[in-house]
Amino acid sequence: MNISVSTIFKNILVLMLNFCLSIKFIVMKLLVIDSKVIDEIIDYKYAIDVVEEAFKNKEIYGVELPPRQEITLDAPQRFYGSMAAYLHGYNIIGVKLITYFFENPELYGIPPLYAFVSIFDGIKGVPLAIVEGTKVTTFRTGAMGAVSSKYLAVKTPSVIGLIGAGIQGRMQLHMHLTLYPGVDRVLVYDALKDRAVSLINEFSEQYDIEFKSVDDVNELVSKSDILITATTSVKPVLDGKYLKEGAHIVSIGYVNKDSRELDDNSMARASKIYVDSKDAYSSGDIRIPLEKGVIHKSKVVGELSQVIVGRIVGRESDKEVTIFKSVGTAILDAAMAYKIYLKAVEEGEGKYIEL
Repeated sequence: MNISVSTIFKNILVLMLNFCLSIKFIVMKLLVIDSKVIDEIIDYKYAIDVVEEAFKNKEIYGVELPPRQEITLDAPQRFYGSMAAYLHGYNIIGVKLITYFFENPELYGIPPLYAFVSIFDGIKGVPLAIVEGTKVTTFRTGAMGAVSSKYLAVKTPSVIGLIGAGIQGRMQLHMHLTLYPGVDRVLVYDALKDRAVSLINEFSEQYDIEFKSVDDVNELVSKSDILITATTSVKPVLDGKYLKEGAHIVSIGYVNKDSRELDDNSMARASKIYVDSKDAYSSGDIRIPLEKGVIHKSKVVGELSQVIVGRIVGRESDKEVTIFKSVGTAILDAAMAYKIYLKAVEEGEGKYIEL
């Protein structure tokens, strides 16, 4: 029996059409969670708990963490980044897209940072939510700093010092005061004096603690049990020779391979250095002193998550100076956004859209 090519082709087209008609197309429903909703449904303690749990899950169940993708234009004025992670403990995928355009406030009167995090079901691949990313970033970074202090600082700090009174500095302070409500004093330094004063006025209304703005950054450094650096500086903002015995440094400022918040003296005085992820090894704060021979690679003990589960040693005495260097990790972006999503579903918040 002879069958023409055209007949075969027609039969294939009919089969394909029938197959397509048999598919049940599903309209995707995606929960959109904006910054206002995030502020309404989570608090500082919740964020701290999320970060600590996420670090534990990383060590117990594992994660898939591909290299972050970055585009820098007219460095460092315009930056784009893409960060993804699969969290086996939660069976979810999180992808954060972020832009940081430094000159936005001055040139256009808009924020420098924009971001969102997409969450996908890790079993079926179904998209679940889009979560406003600047809040996710701010909450997870602030909470991460506090968790590092929980495990690496002295048990009863009396003075917290903050260098950099911007948005992240404020969040770091909120998280630390949630963890340490009994501190005696908070010292604040900012290159813009008015910004430090504004922070102090704001926080004095919320916390029954002494707040003081200082003009000499090294005075702050010499008195702080926990020292937080949250700046956009590309050059060191302190002299480590003034560090108080037993101090813990939380360094979370602007990061690239050539920028530094901490000077050689700070790194040399550190007994142990910890990071949030292996990406931190390429940051200027760690890369440069390693290459200069100021510190040996053995001083960079490992990741904070490893300390939390007891796989590596943390602080061993009240005299040690410890440093936690953070460059940000998609693990925490994914975990924070996912937990915000669950909370929003539970409380009926957010807005569903169909795609």
